[in-house]
Amino acid sequence: MNKYYEINLKGIYDKTQRRKYKVGDMHMNIRYSNTTDEYYKKLKVLRAVMDNWAKKNRNLPIDSSEGRRYGEDCEKFNEMKTLLQISTDNFDNGTRGKKHKKLMNEMFKRYST
Repeated sequence: MNKYYEINLKGIYDKTQRRKYKVGDMHMNIRYSNTTDEYYKKLKVLRAVMDNWAKKNRNLPIDSSEGRRYGEDCEKFNEMKTLLQISTDNFDNGTRGKKHKKLMNEMFKRYST
């Protein structure tokens, strides 16, 4: 997977900051705006990375440790998507939001390599 970054170095929370992702045939440009659209795009990129990993490892047994982890991560992904559909505040505010963002980063790193 190739990942391209275009980052404005004015600050971490600068509204002009954006990243470009290329996963398979999908190209995604995410602008940091703290909106529901931003989170949906991030989930879309995560899902594409997970699907890519699953295609590459399609001969992996489901009952292996990696197969079980993938299944658990799919459930976590669906939970995060459901929470986002209910309210953006579930992702954005407080310790719960930090937990979900950290989990998304861990899952992205796990399946993008």
